[in-house]
Parts: sequence; C-alpha cells; structure tokens
Amino acid sequence: MDGFYAASFAKSFKAQGMRHYRLAYAEWSCAEYLVIVRCILMGEINQGRYLTALSKQLMEYYSSSPIYLSNYGHHAIEVALNIFHRSRSERNQVIIPAYICPSVVQAIQTCGLIAVSVDVDDDLNLNPNAMLAAFGSRTLAVIAPHMYGCPAKIEQIEQICKDAQIFLIDDAAQVMGVRSNNGQLLGTFGDVGILSFAQSKTLVTGIRGSGGALIVNNMAHNEAAKLMMEALPPSYKRMSALLDFLWNYHWSAYTGNSSYYLGRLLGLFGWRSEKSNHYSMISNLEAGIALIQFSKLLDINRQKIRVAELYYQNLKKSEVIGFPQYSEGRYLARIMLKLPEMVDLTVMKEKLKKKGVESRLGYKSFFSQNTKNAEQLSLRMLGVPCGASMTPVEIEEICKILHLTLSEIKLHSERNN
Repeated sequence: MDGFYAASFAKSFKAQGMRHYRLAYAEWSCAEYLVIVRCILMGEINQGRYLTALSKQLMEYYSSSPIYLSNYGHHAIEVALNIFHRSRSERNQVIIPAYICPSVVQAIQTCGLIAVSVDVDDDLNLNPNAMLAAFGSRTLAVIAPHMYGCPAKIEQIEQICKDAQIFLIDDAAQVMGVRSNNGQLLGTFGDVGILSFAQSKTLVTGIRGSGGALIVNNMAHNEAAKLMMEALPPSYKRMSALLDFLWNYHWSAYTGNSSYYLGRLLGLFGWRSEKSNHYSMISNLEAGIALIQFSKLLDINRQKIRVAELYYQNLKKSEVIGFPQYSEGRYLARIMLKLPEMVDLTVMKEKLKKKGVESRLGYKSFFSQNTKNAEQLSLRMLGVPCGASMTPVEIEEICKILHLTLSEIKLHSERNN
C-alpha cells in the first residue's frame, strides 16, 4: 500500500466510523445453547446420554481406530507417552517441532520425559529431515501437530518413524475432519492420534478441560489405553468453566472480559471460578455441545476454507504480508500472517486494536540450538479474525487496515532514524 493509498484509506476509515473485527473462538448457534439449557434443567451436566452418543459417533467416524474420551487433549498425549515408555524404559526423549503449543511440552515433562525440539518448515510444521537428524538411541517418540490446521508431511513422517521403530503421535487437535493428500483422516496416522475440543479448534465445546480424545491406531496399545482411559473419574464442576469460556471468549464483545462481574455472576449460583487441572471424563454437557458441533463440522470447515481463500485473494499481491500456510482448498483453524522483520508484533497488535481489529500472537517457540527458522517465524506471525461467517467486505477491510498500520509503523521508524 503506497503513501497516497494509505492516506486515502485512513481518511475514509475515520469518516465511516470504526467497526470492530473480533477473533472467533467458536462457531456456535442456538443449538449449542439449547443443549446447555437441557442439561441444566435435567440435572445432566456431568453425566447423561450425550456421553455414550458422542463416543458412538466418533467410533463410527474413525471406524478403524478405537477412541477414548477425556476432558483434555494433552491428557491423551500423557497416556500415550506413558504406554510407550513402559515398553521402552531406556528411552526418554520425545521429538517435537520447535513451534508448538506449550501444553504439549508440559505433557512431555509431566511424564518425566525430555522434549527435544527440531526446526520447522515455513508452514510452521515439523521438518521431516530435521526430525530424522535428531533421532538417537534415547528417542522414544515423535509428536507431529498440524499447526493451525495446516497438514504436516504426516505420510513421510510416519514412514521415517516406522523405519526407525520410533513411536508416533499424530496430533490432530486442530484438524478434526481434515484429510491428508491420500484421503486418510488426520489423527489416524502413527501409533495414536489425539483430538481437542478447546477454544479455537475445529470442534469447540469450551475452555480448560472441555474435552479431547485418544485415537488408538496401533492395536498393540489398545488394551493399556483402554484401562487407563476408562479408569478416569466422572466430570465435575463444569458450569464455572463454561461460563468462563462464554464470558471471557465467546461473549467478550459484550462482557468486556470483566472477571469481577463474572465472579459476581458465579456467586449468584454458588459456583466458583477455578482452574480445572484434574483429569476426568468429558462432561455430558460438553459431549452434547460436541455432538451439535460435529453435525456442522463439514459446513464449518467449508466456510473456513472460504475465509482463507478471501484472505489470500486480498493479500496475494502484497509485498509486506505473507500467508505461508495457505494452499488452495486448505482448511485453516486460524489465519496466521507473516509480517516484516522490522515489526514489533506487540506494537502491531495494540495499533490494530485501536483500529478495531483484534489479533493474537503465535506460540512462543520451544527453541534449541538448531531451530532458527522456528525462532524467526515466532517473531513474525500474527493471527487475525477468521470467523466462518465473515464476509468478503469485512476481510478486505481488515487487510486494508493491516497495510495501513504497517505503513504507519514504517513511517514512524523512518522519522526516528
């Protein structure tokens, strides 16, 4: 965007009045709220018929692999790693991409194992060659996520792990319903797969302990997985977590993320806001929400593909904003854009907020000596609004605001120099 165009858009932007473009953490309709009301009225928040129905639905969908539900996706990772380590106790290293959700690192450390990070490709996914180079006599397993919905080179990764006799976890937390190039569902590669139902995933039921699943692809692990997962206690204290999600994420445009008023509201019902760190079964309430979300999965994914395409069309000629995870027809859970090196992402985020555009930083990467690409990308990736219902006009406006803000930052930098 040149100076004249930036100035013209800035005048138009002020004249029209500022609109707000917010991050979308879930694609909910009236149906999800009706499930919540029903569970409350019937006294079936923690246990009820939805648990069995969800388990059956997922078993049919992932027909070749047994599935076990939990309240956390990373609990499924811990179960898998513990099973692997029992069979190969002399090995204690788990290879992960350096750009990764911190809960994965925490799950590895909880099992008493060592996380070994390797570099990523420009699409933020595990580099298979870097992974292979990191293999050693102490390598127990590899965890391969599909970052923000962008599929990793999972077929290649699986073959390398098979040849080296190293366990593989296909981390499909962000890609439920998405298939690889050969048509196989992501999550069904390797020894086990995992799913997560937390905010900003494909299927969303809430936050903190709102659901996940272990997919057992190698039947040699099924007996141990079944024993561990079916021993989980029933869910409890889920209403405070649900209200936390609605208040601070889904309704944030109206509530303003006010923890004080949330605390007052919880107090009216005798609930307390607390972090749910215990492992249990998914609640019946959240299983019911998951069933509604599952029924809309293909449509939501289709709309997210449309949104990614609209961003690409608006940015394909940009010389300053990259979209490294885009590919035609690809579902993306988040739209993460690559900004110029000179841009401080925290400053950019604040300036966008003043113009009505919410944004979010990417993960703080788990660095080691040979992960320079991951380190550089973590300093340049910014997430922007990508709700499934966004219109072409809204996305065009956001892209213009992004260019305007970058022009302002560049101008400010030039004046100071």
